[in-house]
Amino acid sequence: MNLILYGPPGTRAAECAEGLAARLGRQFAAVEAAVEAVDGRPASAIAVESGIARLRSLESAVALALLESMADGDDRILALGSACLGDDPGDEEFAAVRRSLDGLRDRGARTVYLTANLAALAKRAGLDGPRFSSVASPRRILLRQLAARAPLYEAYADAVVDVSGREIDDVVEEIASGLRRTP
Repeated sequence: MNLILYGPPGTRAAECAEGLAARLGRQFAAVEAAVEAVDGRPASAIAVESGIARLRSLESAVALALLESMADGDDRILALGSACLGDDPGDEEFAAVRRSLDGLRDRGARTVYLTANLAALAKRAGLDGPRFSSVASPRRILLRQLAARAPLYEAYADAVVDVSGREIDDVVEEIASGLRRTP
């Protein structure tokens, strides 16, 4: 069975996917790593140097390609980027990604929404320190993203795992245990 993990920035979906793949003897991929391989630059550099629109376009295309490469009967694990379901239900740039995910779920793939409290997300994203008041608040931006994306994250979740204050091995164990109980 294919398994797709996703969640907001700071939930460490890629690291959890890699841990699950090692534990279960499966192949895994992460959208962010694939985007960086395609473009040759880290996602943060793409956003700064080429703009958010370029990064979103790459994320959408790569996520769609990876989802569509998951055949029925595969036992692969995929970590979607935090924006790969779109910014809200009307986000047309990621509509094809959501349709592909729907199709995979209809054919037995499972999805896991990784979540965490705001303090954990801010800390992991490096947003827990002081900021200049003249710069737009990154924490406020994160809160807006979380509020806008949460309905999508929830709508596509077969399981929800809170990763607040937890080590990756603990999260991997919880997900793997849930898979063993799934028919």
